[in-house]
Amino acid sequence: MIMSWKPRGCKAIPPHTIKRWHGFEFNGSPWCPGFIRDAIVTILGKSLRSSNLYDEVGQPFAAFCTQAHIHSLVDLASGSGDAMAILVDEMVRNRCPLPTIYLSDLLPNVTAMAEAIGTRPHLKIITTPVDANHLETLADHQGYSIISAFHHFHQDLARKIFSHCVDKGKALVIIEPFPRRLLSFFPLFLYGTAHLALYPIFSKKQRLLKALCTYIIPIIPMAMLWDGLMSVQRIYTKKDLFALAAPHQGKFHWQYQEVKASLGGTVTIFTGRPK
Repeated sequence: MIMSWKPRGCKAIPPHTIKRWHGFEFNGSPWCPGFIRDAIVTILGKSLRSSNLYDEVGQPFAAFCTQAHIHSLVDLASGSGDAMAILVDEMVRNRCPLPTIYLSDLLPNVTAMAEAIGTRPHLKIITTPVDANHLETLADHQGYSIISAFHHFHQDLARKIFSHCVDKGKALVIIEPFPRRLLSFFPLFLYGTAHLALYPIFSKKQRLLKALCTYIIPIIPMAMLWDGLMSVQRIYTKKDLFALAAPHQGKFHWQYQEVKASLGGTVTIFTGRPK
């Protein structure tokens, strides 16, 4: 007979799930050199596109916008903007109604956002920094989206975002490219490695510096690997998200789902909308 033992007071962790730890990421650090931050943002955006990871998310996202009566949406922590552009393309392909969506970021990479947007008329850019600590400055919209980025927020800020949405009657959708499980970022990592190898060659500026820090001194690859591992450990699980929503149960509809993606990946979707 095999017996298991757990110290008194310790909480059981679901199989394959790791404990949450909010370590730093180069991508979200103002002190990180701009060319490294830009490299990570750009490669992540291209990896999301080529992996088809979000192809099955367009319809759930469209259903959320319809159910929440959203005509105007602010996308927080948009990064390169590629993730939202992918969802918009899927909505167009499935002939879903499109709201006007504003890309934003605390450290906006306007050049990358403009490239991601292309000629998509429903996507706009907020060119000035948008701090999730001060969402009260954004008024004329019905909700927020946070795609591949909610794990960047500490728990205090996460709670503040939930409270703001409920108090102001703003809908919220949180999409992450993987759950908090060991090696769950592996499918995205495969595509990221391929794009990393080509990134300095096709970069439009600082090509020599980026080549040096990719092929000779692997600063960019190591920063990307570190950020990938930290992202997994930062992800909010289903239990974490419903704990954030618990104080507001009577006011909002909250829903969590997991969508199967390419190469055995899993995308998580958490939504909240006023009752």
